[in-house]
Amino acid sequence: MQGVNFSRWFLASFLGDWVNVFAAYLNAGSILAAGSAATWYLRRFGNPLIPFARLWILVVCALVVILAVRGFAQGLILRFVVYDASAFALILIFVVIGAVPQAFEDMRKVWFLTLVMAIPLNLAALTDMTAMLERLQTGDRVTHDTLSYRTQNILDVVVLLLPFAFTFSGWRFAVVVAGICLVLLQQVIYQKRLDSIYFLLVIAGSGWCWSRYRTLWRHGLATKFRRMLVMLILVAGSVLALGNRYFVPQLNALMDRFAGRSHDIRYDSGFFRYAALENERFEIIVESFASFRPRDWIFGRGMGGGVEWNGFEPEILSTSKREEVWDALYLPDYGYFGRRNFEVGVMTLVLKGGVLLFLAYYFGFVLMFLRQNQLRQSLVGLLCLWIVALQLTYSIIGGDFMLSAAFQMANTAACLGVGLSRFSTWAAPAPWRSK
Repeated sequence: MQGVNFSRWFLASFLGDWVNVFAAYLNAGSILAAGSAATWYLRRFGNPLIPFARLWILVVCALVVILAVRGFAQGLILRFVVYDASAFALILIFVVIGAVPQAFEDMRKVWFLTLVMAIPLNLAALTDMTAMLERLQTGDRVTHDTLSYRTQNILDVVVLLLPFAFTFSGWRFAVVVAGICLVLLQQVIYQKRLDSIYFLLVIAGSGWCWSRYRTLWRHGLATKFRRMLVMLILVAGSVLALGNRYFVPQLNALMDRFAGRSHDIRYDSGFFRYAALENERFEIIVESFASFRPRDWIFGRGMGGGVEWNGFEPEILSTSKREEVWDALYLPDYGYFGRRNFEVGVMTLVLKGGVLLFLAYYFGFVLMFLRQNQLRQSLVGLLCLWIVALQLTYSIIGGDFMLSAAFQMANTAACLGVGLSRFSTWAAPAPWRSK
């Protein structure tokens, strides 16, 4: 269902706009399907969540319902209220799935099949760049102009698959590595600074976690990690050899964006200071929250809620991007240009539910990290700690809490479920027992 949803732009170019409507129903239906799966696992295996985690889920669920009712009461557009509430429902559902060992293992199998489908889909979507070869050669950003930029989020399954890639062998292992190679290639083409670092850390963190288990490291994990690095180097070499005219200019432009020397990103304070304090994403938030009242800071604007972006420049509506900007930023139920989501995930929580939802939601993560000593006793627990910590760091300066990041949210939620399960120290599948 999510596969069709993420590929709807690509499919619509061949089959017509009706695919978008069909995909929207599948998008909503996927939440119900995941919820049904979670219910089935609970009935078969019981509820493995620790008591505080059960209470946490009930509190967050109650807040989401109350905030959804508030959105309806304010007359906000129905589909946006449903979208926001569905995102939090998806998170809670996958917390339950992650808490049940069998469900977590089954989820990884489904994620692998999703990756098998996602790789050819994204390769096919990349073919539309043939019309942009001149721009690629000059290092121009293509991002939103491409189909693959819109289909890439389905590849987020590699964030969970790669750390557990030691359970695969042969062609299955190669598929997982091919997935991360394709993701990294796309981040260079799109000149995405944050996401490039994020996926490189997924690779580095996986190797670090594997190396912590010396017996498994000596009996196969070291070989798997070396094999992964060799495959990454071979793919990088092939891309440079075959497409250096297009890939190298994009790579150089990405490095310029890191250094603050590109035409759209300029700074002299250093990348890390810029990323932490002077990022344009934070500037948008400050400008948008200027109209927040004390009550909004406590309770937020509700599911479906938005906020006016005071820094919006009307002059952009007279450019070629008028239609794109209008669709993305105009809030008809408010009557102004603004935001329903931010590219900084943690502030989207404040926008929807204020400090109340922010504190309630992150209490679940506090519970997990209070159990870190117990989780570190197994490779599964350590990997899940790493994935959750990485995603929490990402959400401080990256997007979250929207259905376009469904796989990203599901990865984190499932690993959080592992951390909140009384079975959180179950043994990792042996590297020689491939599935």
